[in-house]
Amino acid sequence: MSLYLDLDAIRTHFVDSWDFDTIQTVMANGEALDLKEDEPAVRFSINPGTRRLIGGDRLYQQLGRVWLQIFVPKQQGAMMGFDLADKFTGLYRHWQSEDGCVRIEGEHVEQIPNGENGYFQVNVSVEWRSVRRL
Repeated sequence: MSLYLDLDAIRTHFVDSWDFDTIQTVMANGEALDLKEDEPAVRFSINPGTRRLIGGDRLYQQLGRVWLQIFVPKQQGAMMGFDLADKFTGLYRHWQSEDGCVRIEGEHVEQIPNGENGYFQVNVSVEWRSVRRL
């Protein structure tokens, strides 16, 4: 149940804050979209990681990453990809869940060499940590 609370808080924050009207957005495990190849597109996902006992009385820490893969047509240039990466990290910078259990702790932006597929790709992630009593 606690993992569900963490994932729901992170996903809800993204859905409430992201500009779905102007940026083609695919949600991991969401419905398939017919994407326009000449416009930027992103893929959002949440990947839980390690959970460990950190204190007495069933206090656990859950770690994970929130990912956004960004694909920009090469003719539109690399800067649009980095701009979208900055918008994404800005959504989560200094963010914590309403119950205070989930906090963002770091950011990572990486340009991905992707050969001749016609897209500039940037992968961006934020690290999250949750502490809950189970």
